[in-house]
Amino acid sequence: MYVLRYFMAICPQRKAKNFRSSTRNGDAGPAGRPLCRGCRILPGRPKGLTLLPRRPAARIFSAPTDNFPMAPHIIYIDAAYAGTVAFNLTVNFERVLDRRIAEADLGLWLDCVALDGGQTPDSEAEVWACFFRDAAEPTLRCFRPSHLADEIDGRGFDSRVARFTLLDMAAEAKVSTPADLMRATIEAHAAEKQVVRQTVVGELAEWQPMLNEMARRDGAKALTLLAMEEPAGRTAFVCENLGFSLLKALGVRAEELR
Repeated sequence: MYVLRYFMAICPQRKAKNFRSSTRNGDAGPAGRPLCRGCRILPGRPKGLTLLPRRPAARIFSAPTDNFPMAPHIIYIDAAYAGTVAFNLTVNFERVLDRRIAEADLGLWLDCVALDGGQTPDSEAEVWACFFRDAAEPTLRCFRPSHLADEIDGRGFDSRVARFTLLDMAAEAKVSTPADLMRATIEAHAAEKQVVRQTVVGELAEWQPMLNEMARRDGAKALTLLAMEEPAGRTAFVCENLGFSLLKALGVRAEELR
């Protein structure tokens, strides 16, 4: 019930020094409730997602070229963490709202994540979303579409926010863990001049030390972490609440939380 208590406590608009929900621009939903940036910018986005063929995931580690440049904004997602949070929100809010909650709309969620990561809406802008997982866990829990290898990898979609390319990054158990692969990828992309914005979806305790070090080492990169936990001290990067974008993608409306 931690997730439920947490959200019922933070639904009223709040101000915190280090933990910045999307109310940082002064916007809030009904009854003063904060919304993710996607809730304000994408109020009429149609539900459902049509995935288009894009680039193979193997090219993500290739050296950037004129024909295959790096995306300026890359999102790194701990798939197990995102799925667990989505599951917990689904179970708890079904009890509170007394209704069934459908799987999260992956496209809508990524729109919101990109916006929370500082993306300026531009239908021509390129954004990569990289999903890091154990090779034995091919599905993204509580999302649609959900099969990372068969339905998501190498595909993408176009929205008013950006042109998204989705990449499945599976870690083989005998070679590395998803977290190690994710760290190596973030560090590799940080060295690329074409990458100016990096957004991480993962647990605060695991990623705060690395992102703090990266932010202090290279202040030119815009670093954002989306997590459920609130940082205890000051951070050198932006920390957003992951729950708001997930609630939007799950179809939970602000007025239902009154």
